[in-house]
Amino acid sequence: MSSVMDKFTTRSATPSDAPAILESALSGFINACSHSKALNLTRADVHELIRWIMENSLHDHYSVVIHEKASGKLVGFRLYSVSHRDSSQDFNTFELDVASMNKNVKILCNCFLFHTSRTE
Repeated sequence: MSSVMDKFTTRSATPSDAPAILESALSGFINACSHSKALNLTRADVHELIRWIMENSLHDHYSVVIHEKASGKLVGFRLYSVSHRDSSQDFNTFELDVASMNKNVKILCNCFLFHTSRTE
């Protein structure tokens, strides 16, 4: 009897996984996420937010990717990043320009980024 683990491989995500993770998030996750559906968000709307989350999560060993063994296809991922009480120690690849985003993306940003200032 085979188990689920016999069909998939799990490993730490690396920066080389970024293109596949970004595409998966923009084509699969964004269409399945209840927040995105409720806010009628598109790939273009959330591209920078997803890229920011992803790039800030791939510099250490906490994020993971899951591949199907038979096809080698990315079938899942979990992105983790670390925030420090002293924000000068945080790893930030680029500043997320929340002010330039549309209202619905700002709502989504505020769900994920409690420290982001709210602007209308």
